[in-house]
This record gives sequence, structure tokens and C-alpha cells, in this order.
Amino acid sequence: LIVDRSVDNAVVTATGANATSLKIRLESLKINEDLKKSALKLVFYAAPAGVADLLTELRRSYAELTFYPLAIARIGANHHALSLSVVDRNGRIISASDTRD
Repeated sequence: LIVDRSVDNAVVTATGANATSLKIRLESLKINEDLKKSALKLVFYAAPAGVADLLTELRRSYAELTFYPLAIARIGANHHALSLSVVDRNGRIISASDTRD
């Protein structure tokens, strides 16, 4: 699904391979400036589904942390850059430099 306009409260219809249609409401969220400032960048190789797999595995492995994906860029075939912020269980935003450990 490629969206080339503002998606705040937009409704799109997706059609699957078996011709079933599904209405999807898209909403945009305003990103907290502190989350943007603390974002870290992960560059990795993965198939398209690997991006979701990475986020799922991070959430499973570090259940005490909340991960906020801010942006994703496809650099090349199976090559991605993910901008991500992390918040601990106390609501404290973890800085990019603290995540190096």
C-alpha cells in the first residue's frame, strides 16, 4: 500500500489476492520531539517481512521497553534503515547513546 497524500483519518480499500476487500482507516500521529531527538538508526539487510519480524522480536526480547518506529527507508534490495526511539517501563526516553550497550 503506497499512500501519496495526508493519511490522517483517511479510509482506503485494500483488495486481497482472492478479491476480498477490506476498508482500512489510516491515522497519523504527531511524533513527540523528544522521541525524534533520541532516535537511533538501525541499518540492516532483510526481506520486506523482516522489518516486521525485527520489531516483533525486539518487543518480545525486551518486554520492559516500548519501541517507537519513527521512519523506515528502503536503501536497496533488502537493505533498510529504521529510525527508532525506545522508552523504558518508567516512561523515560532512552537516548541513542545509552542504547549502544
